[in-house]
Amino acid sequence: MYAPQQIGILYSFGPLQPDPSGPPRQPERDLPTRAQDRPTLSAASQFGPPGAHALGYNPHASAQGRVLRRAGAFGTEPPPSTSQMAHIHRTIALLFIALAGAGIALATHNSQESLQARVAPVGGINFGEASGAAGAGDGAPAEPMDGPAVYATSCATCHDAGLAGAPVAGKADDWSDRLGTGLEALVHNAINGFQGNTGVMPPKGGFMSLSDDEVTRAVEHMVGLVQPAGSAAEPEAAESEPTQAESAPAADSGTQDSGYALNAELAGKTYSTYCTICHQAGVAGAPIPGDRDNWEPRIAQGIEVLVDHAIKGYQGDAGVMPAKGGFMNLSDEEVAQAVYFMVEESD
Repeated sequence: MYAPQQIGILYSFGPLQPDPSGPPRQPERDLPTRAQDRPTLSAASQFGPPGAHALGYNPHASAQGRVLRRAGAFGTEPPPSTSQMAHIHRTIALLFIALAGAGIALATHNSQESLQARVAPVGGINFGEASGAAGAGDGAPAEPMDGPAVYATSCATCHDAGLAGAPVAGKADDWSDRLGTGLEALVHNAINGFQGNTGVMPPKGGFMSLSDDEVTRAVEHMVGLVQPAGSAAEPEAAESEPTQAESAPAADSGTQDSGYALNAELAGKTYSTYCTICHQAGVAGAPIPGDRDNWEPRIAQGIEVLVDHAIKGYQGDAGVMPAKGGFMNLSDEEVAQAVYFMVEESD
């Protein structure tokens, strides 16, 4: 006879069907209705120890009974069959394979992109129109600079600050006398160099790579800053600035004794105030104090020659210097003291 609990379970789920894939079932026996009538089995006997079948114990039926009792207690469906579990396992395996394949494909794509980025060339070829600066490297001559460009790159250093007596660009007072000599004379002096009472300029400002046309454009640019357009400078018949040949003193013209004793304080003050502009940086070939290689051939000429060149001005292969460095307010003694200072530093 079935116990009441078992009757309820069978009514809910129907009779148990044998599992075709499992071992053959043993005939079920009537279970005792009372707990005291059921034999007590040890934990070991429940898993098939020797003597368990002697008591009529069926491990398969007992396991299914326990599952059914739990299912009835919680109201769930019975566990899936072996074929259902196999189908679930196959589905999980297919999903795993699909996800793994997608991950490999993504990693391969990223690796290819990373490789292409690493081996890509640093630069590319641009087939657009080349600029004038870029086209100069093709063997074609570089396009000449205009006046403002030449001034900015080659003339501004001196003509912005008035170094060595250079007329300041845009300052009409500095240019008024020079404009009287005419544009042709200004261009000639700028190309070939000039030295006179008003200042000194090396040929082409020291930038010998400039063409004559570029120097001409720079002069025209500076003249245009102080002279209205259309009023070209005309030379005055009365007087003109001396040419380079007329104004340059002879190399041996200052052999007389300078006649001044060294005044260390005055020498240092004059040099630091008026001479460092050119001699500290070697502008226009000015020898830098302390540079023995540059000063040795000059010192060999004698102190009198050096003082005479500093007072009257000098232009030669070694460099160029305006009279008194362009500071005509200096006395001859102050200029001599500055020369003494530089010689002492370099001897």
